[in-house]
Amino acid sequence: MRDYREDMGRGQRRRDHWDKTYCVKDWQELWNGCHVRILQGRVSVLTLSGDRVVRGDEVILLPSGYYLVRSNGYWRVYNPYGTTTSISGEEIIAWPNGLFCVRLGDLWNVYDCDGDRLGNAWGDRVELMENGLICCERAGMYFYYDRQGNERR
Repeated sequence: MRDYREDMGRGQRRRDHWDKTYCVKDWQELWNGCHVRILQGRVSVLTLSGDRVVRGDEVILLPSGYYLVRSNGYWRVYNPYGTTTSISGEEIIAWPNGLFCVRLGDLWNVYDCDGDRLGNAWGDRVELMENGLICCERAGMYFYYDRQGNERR
């Protein structure tokens, strides 16, 4: 399995599994060296020096070091340094292969960690299969794509 490490500086620990870290406790220490503060019902993630990385109604630290942040009913993906990506939606599923499945309205789209949409990898239902292919159902028809968005038949 790939060794997921992000160079966040002091306090960095090795992350060998795909557990999400829900940021729910005040002063909660995170595996990336940051900590959580909860003030007035909002969740903030701060560095050791007290600089804010992200803030929202709900925050989840992913094993990749990216954050899922919910604010005002929408989810958004932030990189490990707190910079927002273009990925946002009503629901976001982070897949272990580094891709994100995002629902906006009734449709699901697939994005890479840079925020680029994977071509035709979209549908009414989208799922990551055990073999790494992405299965997209559109109007009762099934389409299959690899991690780069290339259609497989």
